[in-house]
Amino acid sequence: MIKSLYLKNFALISELTIDFEKGLNIITGESGSGKSLIFKSINYLLGDRFQKENIRDGTDQCIIEGEFYDGSTTFIRRLFKRKGQTRNFVNDNPVNLDELK
Repeated sequence: MIKSLYLKNFALISELTIDFEKGLNIITGESGSGKSLIFKSINYLLGDRFQKENIRDGTDQCIIEGEFYDGSTTFIRRLFKRKGQTRNFVNDNPVNLDELK
C-alpha cells in the first residue's frame, strides 16, 4: 500500500507531497488538473521508463519518492537528470532498474 508520494520538478509540478490515508483515497479534479500526473509518477517510481520531457522546464533534475507499507516500510526514490542519467534507491540503498522492478 502506498503511504506517501513526493514529487519535485515533475512536469508542471514544482513540489508536491501527498499523504494517503488508510482505506479509500479518491483523487478528483477537472480535466487538465494533473490527476494523470500522479498516476504516471507512481508508474515511474515502480520502474516504468521515464521520458526526460517530464522534467520541469528550467530545472535539471526530477525527484520522485514513495513510501510503501506491506508489513514493513519501504522507501523508493528515483532521480532523473535532463542529461539522461537516472539513479534508483530502495531504503536509501542504490539499486539498478532490474532490482527496483
